[in-house]
Amino acid sequence: MYTIEPLSPHLNYGSIVRGISAADIETPEQRKKLRDLWADRGLLVFRDTKDLTTEFHVALSRVFGDLQRHHQENMLVDGHPELISFRAEGERDGIYEVDGELRSGFFPFHHDFRWMDHPNRGGVLRIVQLPKKGGETGFVDGVDAYDSMPEDLKRRIEGREVVYQMMTDDRAFKFDRRRKMRTVRLGSTRDHIRDNPENYPPVAFPLVATVPETGRKYLSYSPFFSVNVIGLSPEESDALLFELAEYVTDPKRAYLHKWEPGDMVLWDNWRMLHSAEGVPLGEQREGQRTTIAGAHPIGRMLGEGGWKFEQPLQSNLDEENSTVPA
Repeated sequence: MYTIEPLSPHLNYGSIVRGISAADIETPEQRKKLRDLWADRGLLVFRDTKDLTTEFHVALSRVFGDLQRHHQENMLVDGHPELISFRAEGERDGIYEVDGELRSGFFPFHHDFRWMDHPNRGGVLRIVQLPKKGGETGFVDGVDAYDSMPEDLKRRIEGREVVYQMMTDDRAFKFDRRRKMRTVRLGSTRDHIRDNPENYPPVAFPLVATVPETGRKYLSYSPFFSVNVIGLSPEESDALLFELAEYVTDPKRAYLHKWEPGDMVLWDNWRMLHSAEGVPLGEQREGQRTTIAGAHPIGRMLGEGGWKFEQPLQSNLDEENSTVPA
């Protein structure tokens, strides 16, 4: 039987789940307990996992919702359409300068799939090749951020929408001023954006949203790729987005995960931001991640085109899994 402990005594989100095994997810009651924990805490770190195989990685992911095939076919793991693989390797991937240091596989705080109205709900990430240095993953919780916000700021953003637009130049970093960032060389992901602009029309998302399972409000803002707030002048919009970016990326509310062999991490992509801190050039890091489908759109497209939501992959568990709010 697994144990549960807080991620940190200094944070209001996240839990560590130690020693989980295949026997712990066999029944609907067991799976519901884990889903309720995820809905409450937003971020689960699975450590000291038993039965750690690719098959268990996929089976554990299905506990939290239906899995979705990733849109980039070249990232799929052979024999496992539920999994994607991605590498941080300076000789072949993107290179970024972060506070004067060159890194590969770097992405600042962001929500995945903010370029479509129907983003995924989450994913379970496992690092199958750890670097000797670097490779941490950062997290910050939108529920915690919203609860900590002054009432005046909450009133100013209620009912507002922010526009996102995928970019391949350094405008993508505009609103995140905590670090100096610039692109040295595009990687495969942003190459794909550059070469297929018709797939990435602008999308609008509310700045304040609600966790479906708990009713708790959260700040839903990703500085990366954000453009403007609808209904405000350019000057007002920029001022508000700079203020929110400083707030949501505050290190006092962030968690930096230092990977240990066998770790798996699950986060709620709707409410939580995450960052890939990258690795120094010469280091290599490989991750594998599932994609947990969202049950419904949470944004709206502002242009024609774009990726369309695909139905989730067939579950290999019972039908109870497909009714999970996601």
